[in-house]
Amino acid sequence: MTELTNTERHEVALAIELIRANKLNLLDVVKEQVEIEAKRKKMAEVSPAVELFLKDKADMGNAATSMKTLRSIISRFALVFDGRLLDEVTHNEIKQWVASMGLATRTKNGYLKEVKNLYNWSIREGMAEVNPTQRIATYRHSVEELEAKEEAKEILTVEEVDTMFKFAREECYDALPRMAIQLYAGTRPERESASIGWSNICLGNKRIHIPASKAKDRRERLVKICPKLYDILSVANCRNMDIQCPSWTGKWNSIKNSIGLLGQWPNSCTRHTFASYSLMEYGMDWTKEAMGHGNYDMLFKHYRTLVFPEEANRYFNEADKLMTRVA
Repeated sequence: MTELTNTERHEVALAIELIRANKLNLLDVVKEQVEIEAKRKKMAEVSPAVELFLKDKADMGNAATSMKTLRSIISRFALVFDGRLLDEVTHNEIKQWVASMGLATRTKNGYLKEVKNLYNWSIREGMAEVNPTQRIATYRHSVEELEAKEEAKEILTVEEVDTMFKFAREECYDALPRMAIQLYAGTRPERESASIGWSNICLGNKRIHIPASKAKDRRERLVKICPKLYDILSVANCRNMDIQCPSWTGKWNSIKNSIGLLGQWPNSCTRHTFASYSLMEYGMDWTKEAMGHGNYDMLFKHYRTLVFPEEANRYFNEADKLMTRVA
């Protein structure tokens, strides 16, 4: 047996005192610590794990916009905890990190979700053994945030929609089909709406096909065409109108300006508007299917503004047909 140095003898003596005081077995304690250190060597540091995680997500074909958001959040996490092992970062440290940025509640939950995804991925890859975010509850909106949300404009009124259609009929008639799809089918304003053509629309079955390549979640879906949208698309089809019109952006800005919202347009306003009125008029299942959501949480947390039944009925079932007012 190797002869111990004076320092080692001293450490052994102290260790034996601790072992005896806690009624433990010295050899068992040493073996356990050796196992812990062996596992620790297999664990990944935060920054290298983040690089591999982001590469894997990009290789899986995540959309560029989604990757931009993910990279921004996870890179900030890596910067703060650089040099640490994933398993060394505690749930309290993550909570303090999120709190230190002064984010809105919805953004806090977004950050927490992406860090949770990082840990779940790392556990599957054998780079971590625990997910500290599982001990962090979802953040709840403060009273001040709820009051601000109630005061903020998120959807269009029925009167505003009528004004937009009146302006479009008179000034940019060829913008009507796409505008109607956004307002009455709830398609995402940019990627989905900009890709829809007559090949995606089946008036006979009253469905709009959103292909996987254009959907945000890469899952194709069929959107039911409500009676009002059917009337509009039927007229557009009879008149050989294209769904997409030239100079859409400029015409769409003019339409927004017709109700005084150019520069103040709420985020995904047409989609939020559709979801809010559809929930009241057609119910949860119809709306969830149209929006392409996997569950009801996203719908109720982020897209629903409470409207009265009579407003929803007017939104979808106004007797005066929008397209046929034009001679």
